[in-house]
Amino acid sequence: MKKKIAIMLAAVMTISSLPITAFASTTNTVSKVPTIESDKEFESSVILDDFKGIISSSGDKQTIKLTLTNAEYRKAQFEGTDKRDLTLDDLKDVKYYKFNVNKYDAVEKDGSPDFTVGTYDGKKYVYYTTDRKFYQSDLDISKETEAANTVKGKLGAELADKTLAIVPVEATRDGVKYTKISDTTLMAEFTAKSDSKINLSIIAKSKGSGDATLTIESVDSVVSSQTLKIANIASGSTTTKVSGTTAITETGANIKSVVITETTAGTVESGTLKLRLSNGFKFSDKTPDIVVFPEKGNGDLVVKFDKFDNDKQDALFTVTGKSKTASTISIGDLKVSYDSKDVKVGSDCKLTISGAGTNKESIDIGSAADYGISFTAKDKTLPTFYAGDYDSDKDTLEVTIKENIAKSWLENRKTKLVFPEGVEPVSVELGTTKNCTISESNFKFDDNEITISDVTRKGSDTDKIEINAKFTLSVSPKFTGDITATLSGSAVGDDIKATVGTAKAPVSVKADRNELKIDYRNTKANDIVITEAEAGVLKKGTTATLAVDGINFDGTPSVKVSGGDMKIENVKVKNNRITFDIKTESQKEPAVITISDINLFMERSLPAGKYDLMFVSTDKATNSGTFKPSNDAIIRNYGSDTKQQGIFDIDELVVSKGYVEIVTAGRDQDDSTFTTKVTVTIGSDTMYAGTTAIKLDVPAYISNGYTMMPVRAVTEALSGSAIVRWDDATKTVTITFGQRVISMTVGSKTMKINGVDVAMQAQCEITGERAFIPLRDLGYALGLNDSKIKWDDAKKTATLN
Repeated sequence: MKKKIAIMLAAVMTISSLPITAFASTTNTVSKVPTIESDKEFESSVILDDFKGIISSSGDKQTIKLTLTNAEYRKAQFEGTDKRDLTLDDLKDVKYYKFNVNKYDAVEKDGSPDFTVGTYDGKKYVYYTTDRKFYQSDLDISKETEAANTVKGKLGAELADKTLAIVPVEATRDGVKYTKISDTTLMAEFTAKSDSKINLSIIAKSKGSGDATLTIESVDSVVSSQTLKIANIASGSTTTKVSGTTAITETGANIKSVVITETTAGTVESGTLKLRLSNGFKFSDKTPDIVVFPEKGNGDLVVKFDKFDNDKQDALFTVTGKSKTASTISIGDLKVSYDSKDVKVGSDCKLTISGAGTNKESIDIGSAADYGISFTAKDKTLPTFYAGDYDSDKDTLEVTIKENIAKSWLENRKTKLVFPEGVEPVSVELGTTKNCTISESNFKFDDNEITISDVTRKGSDTDKIEINAKFTLSVSPKFTGDITATLSGSAVGDDIKATVGTAKAPVSVKADRNELKIDYRNTKANDIVITEAEAGVLKKGTTATLAVDGINFDGTPSVKVSGGDMKIENVKVKNNRITFDIKTESQKEPAVITISDINLFMERSLPAGKYDLMFVSTDKATNSGTFKPSNDAIIRNYGSDTKQQGIFDIDELVVSKGYVEIVTAGRDQDDSTFTTKVTVTIGSDTMYAGTTAIKLDVPAYISNGYTMMPVRAVTEALSGSAIVRWDDATKTVTITFGQRVISMTVGSKTMKINGVDVAMQAQCEITGERAFIPLRDLGYALGLNDSKIKWDDAKKTATLN
């Protein structure tokens, strides 16, 4: 029975349709998320509630790093607001001065804090007298010798009989000390107990556009690292949204409410507000509803519908007055239709908002439809699946199936949802459903198909059925690219296709091809570089196994992390396999693993041909109704239960085809055969054996019309088993090549092959202390016929193959 296995990279799937905090294991919260323009100041509060593991009753000191994206900290972030009653301990490291009331000068005094004024170091200070009264918090004293005069002059005569000390106050707020690292990064220090709730006050200025986020990283803390959105940064004076798109029919459909929000108060101004539809679409005569919020106590902003214009392609509104605080304008009950002469089914309709101080924007509101059912992924940003990965918590796809026209979904008939070969749904979780009765038992799984049956309608004849469902998917290691699913069956009519996700290779492998010869130990091979698709794909505690099909390793190669912050251990080699364990997974950037110093054992029995580099499975998992994966990080075997969804018949994955190509056959096929291609160019100091460059101390040349080849260089390039000897006394070259023995003497036009005299085109000659004979004579001597010996006169290049 075939083993049923699937490639498994223990990846942290990032489903982009989920909020940025979706996978945080904490209850940390953001107090508010304002919408603002770029370069505007804003404040936010983050409440940390992540300290249940602290045992100490007095609390533990915590240190975290806070990094802003699309924003930077303002100066006020680092100015403390906490005031406290100082003690003499606060003065122990201060340089002391005597305060002479009459002369207003400062005289240094040793040790005693009775009459004191502190030194200045550019920080803020509090001013404190021996009666422990807090007087001032923001005096700017620029020189030590002027300290007493400055204090006296600013605080007045009430201190004439008092002593004074000046000490720095830490920049703390709500018990949190902030230390600036850069405009976007700071360190926060505080003490927390198990029941603490720590308020992080963020005082910032927006930059760029998009989401302003705060990334929390633990430096020395129990706080979980995570990223939180703290503001929406708009690119203009207003933002416009609709809550979803609508299937627009020729007879018309009500689109979702259009919501226009000011980024700052007063940006929407008196004038004409225009909503324009794409060409071919038009509004009905129905008067839209308008709501301005807040309605009262917010200036005199008023928005009223004026008319439909431009053959009903435009809806015009009159705006008067201005708001005092940022307002929201909701325009609802808009009905839109299309003309089939001008618009094709499936064409998108955009609504463009402009005028009256609004930021000009175009948003999707729906598409032209002539069928009754629509099938779409829940979000336009589609989820990413890693080929071969299965994680029931993260490998999820959310889809919506709904009627565009009521009663289009025929009851008591079957509907099929078909995924591509190599993509199998494993389970379903129903979300919201409207106007129908359905349960998860109505979904039947069979390989890449789901049959949905017994959907019953409830509600009136005008109510439309809508089903939202979340599927977990298992993707074959051999499937990459868009995941396009098809909704079909007698219940829904024509097939409906939708791209619902994308599958990517979890890692990429770069390994240059090697042309190698047999019968050698410790044959060096090219490096292998493994790169994660994203940080965290290779999980802690898993094992990666690589193999070269049929070729064993000599010794243990070097396996190192050359990029990212992953750590590996336990590098081992056994026969044709390399294994290594992931000690800690990458967090900040994808890991790059380089395998170098690779040596192979080229056994003499290996046949000529190509040998692939593969990820392979070494450990079998169990599959009794649920997946229990093995310890292989790249390939995980799920057993042999063919009824279980999401199991693929894969036990190895080729990641570098033809990583090794053997260019000389094993000796059992005759020592005098070879497959190497040798290329020699006249006058060049380099020739090529396959793709390997070989330096020549004496280049090939043409003599009396014959192409003269260097005997030793060409022979040894063609075959690693050939032996070339030189007898200086007789001026004779002898080649032993398998069962052939070839000899030639300088000055002679005759060579001997296994003792038989064979005439040559020209005599053997010495050039630069190297023996040369004509191209075709050398080829014939080594067993090549005319079809294997080529001469390119234009390039002056000889090829022996």
